[in-house]
Amino acid sequence: MGGGDTTQFVSYHLKSFQFKNAETKPEDFSSQYHQFQGSPGSPGSTFVELAGGPVLPALGRAIAGSLATAGSKLLVYPIELVTTRLQVQRQLRGPKEASSAAHGADAEYKSFVDGVRKIYKNEGGLRAFYTGCTPDVGKGIADSFLFFLAYTFVRQHQLRRDGKKDLSIIQELGVGVAAGSFAKLITTPLQK
Repeated sequence: MGGGDTTQFVSYHLKSFQFKNAETKPEDFSSQYHQFQGSPGSPGSTFVELAGGPVLPALGRAIAGSLATAGSKLLVYPIELVTTRLQVQRQLRGPKEASSAAHGADAEYKSFVDGVRKIYKNEGGLRAFYTGCTPDVGKGIADSFLFFLAYTFVRQHQLRRDGKKDLSIIQELGVGVAAGSFAKLITTPLQK
């Protein structure tokens, strides 16, 4: 490590320590977070200016957001599968309807735990819980990637345009709405 690298390393960890140990109030948490991140062109900043804009931080956050979404979807998908099957089963069974063929074949689920047991036993073990998972995870990854990419890029553009360190709550909400709308505009046709 050269002298400059050591200074940057110490500065980064000092900022980290100050951020973690700072007294935070609800109104200043966002400003402390963005202050910790640095600003374009400042020494030790996490921003990388490329073609006049914060491209790499936006891309990094988009990748991190999409990977987190993929992980959470993979973790929760089996729960969603069993819950959805229970809901469909209840909707198909009317109040004055006779027992279904599924009930006679012991394929109807009595509870969530019973559904888990029957899916595992009758449909192929652990793999059965991930039936249809790929399109759901793929859409979630695309949605998160586009949202975080647009949010970070638009937010940084707004900060540079206004020459401020922070956005107001209304501006933050506006950036979030714009980024979410952009992501849904692109990913909704993929869902069909």
